[in-house]
Amino acid sequence: MSYPMDSVLLPRNKDACPSPAPAGCWRLRAGHAVSLQPQAHGLLHIAQGRVWLTLGDGYDHVLAAGDSIALQPGRLAVLEPWAAPGAQDVAFAWDAAAPPVACATPAAGDWERSVARPLWDLGQALGVALRATGQLARGLARWALHRAVPGGARAVPQCRGG
Repeated sequence: MSYPMDSVLLPRNKDACPSPAPAGCWRLRAGHAVSLQPQAHGLLHIAQGRVWLTLGDGYDHVLAAGDSIALQPGRLAVLEPWAAPGAQDVAFAWDAAAPPVACATPAAGDWERSVARPLWDLGQALGVALRATGQLARGLARWALHRAVPGGARAVPQCRGG
């Protein structure tokens, strides 16, 4: 389900948030997700916990308490608490803002491109390598067992060209 950012989902004033989330914030419990669609430029602030954010830009973003990200109007944002053992609920806030300045610091994007994304790719590659290693080990074990059984090599019909 998707909500416009200026709907009743987000508070109009900073005192409208339920406790124990920090004042001015919304709480997102572990195991839940929320889709937001801003109607104007603004900043999404993470006040508590860590969140996995998907913007449909081909990358997943992980934000921690104190991090902010600029969101464009009409762009869908899906937030999910980072699923780590002992993870706490997420508290987030939305502040309407002017469109981001083009000369903003690229530190967060640089981290995403140079560290986070390659680390995720490496994890995926290691998973594929482990699965392939398991399949190879099973195949070699079957082949060795076949060769070890008396008459195993002769039990398989030989193909003859002709």
